Amino acid sequence: MLSTKVGRVVLDEVEHPAARELGEKGGLFAHGRSNRMVDDYSADATLRSVEDSLKRLGTDRPDIVWVHDIAQDFHGDHWLHHFETARTGAFRALSKLRDEGVIGAWGLGVNKAEPIELTLDLDEPRPDGFLLAGRYTLLDRALQRLLPTAAERHGGGPPALPRPPRLGRRHPRRHPALTHRRGRGRAPRGGPRRLLGRPARLRPGQRRRSAPRLTVHQRSHIRRPPWHPPP
Repeated sequence: MLSTKVGRVVLDEVEHPAARELGEKGGLFAHGRSNRMVDDYSADATLRSVEDSLKRLGTDRPDIVWVHDIAQDFHGDHWLHHFETARTGAFRALSKLRDEGVIGAWGLGVNKAEPIELTLDLDEPRPDGFLLAGRYTLLDRALQRLLPTAAERHGGGPPALPRPPRLGRRHPRRHPALTHRRGRGRAPRGGPRRLLGRPARLRPGQRRRSAPRLTVHQRSHIRRPPWHPPP
């Protein structure tokens, strides 16, 4: 799956990072490169951005193109103006490119649910999917109100989003074959065939045997395969 984005263009010319106006994300690029960034969701800018991406990626057809960060977290109170520009510009340009076979699909890549809600209410143009970052946590359940509408109007699955951190657990679930490194459980019989779950219960009269401790060298090979020079 090869994807690219439109809407925010990084130019060769430089600027001072303090001069950027990025709403509540103002400090996100404070220590990044000083290349100037321009937000342009018009049809012409979208076509130029897709053409430049095809040249840089060395391909003639990306699988999906995301309209990038068209939400209030980057644009503040002016985000609706940018959304309207994208609706009449980028959305229509990408729909045409999809119909012509230049791209496989297009959608929105955002951090807020509101742009997706507005897009779902549009009769046309119709995106193929949404990339929504981190809107399903203990403190934010915005994804819950989107799923029924998305399923009803598009018949698709849930938007893609990074898995939020699991609160209340000290350690993530480990492979049972590796838990004995810290004295928790034992390596399962049969090795990798038992990928998840707790060690089997002891039968009557059976004693639990502690697993041997591994050396530093052995642990390093469990975490990652040994490196071999290329031929």
